[in-house]
Amino acid sequence: MSDDRDTGKFWNRFDPDAFEASAKTAALRRGAGHEPGGIPAMWDFYTTWDLTKGGDAAGRFRAEHETLVLFGIHQQSTGARMHRRGMDVGRAAARLLAQESVGKQGLDALMNRIGGSTSQTELVGHLRRLVTMLKNHRIGLDYDRVYAAVWAWDDPSRRDGLCRNWGRQYKQPVDTPSEPSAPEQ
Repeated sequence: MSDDRDTGKFWNRFDPDAFEASAKTAALRRGAGHEPGGIPAMWDFYTTWDLTKGGDAAGRFRAEHETLVLFGIHQQSTGARMHRRGMDVGRAAARLLAQESVGKQGLDALMNRIGGSTSQTELVGHLRRLVTMLKNHRIGLDYDRVYAAVWAWDDPSRRDGLCRNWGRQYKQPVDTPSEPSAPEQ
């Protein structure tokens, strides 16, 4: 997958040690189930407001909204940064599977639902469950890549490539470091 990093995105700038970090992630979580732009507390976090640019600007805006919500859930009450460059969905799920307290059958079923999602809305619903599990084990996720995947998901040709990549990562054995995932430098 290409490097779709946007250093201006909120998850790239977020400081979990900042005084207002908890209030910011709470604002993001309030966006769950709401239309993009519909929660005033989230307005300061969007970078894709300009819907006049044409193309798929509305799709980018929706993808950013959903990714911000996922990030807010993942980052909640966590002192470490949960945005970790290079930690794709499949790789993070493989790390999760390496934890003794995680059941293989349940995680396999969730990954099958994620990969089998036929819409962006369905994908995000399943990713919310995965993100909650990752948060509980302090395993990060690359939110630049999540954003790109959510944006691309409604295009079947792009979705198929993402699904194959995530499946390949998930099925590869991982070395479990002493910490579930090293913080981004």
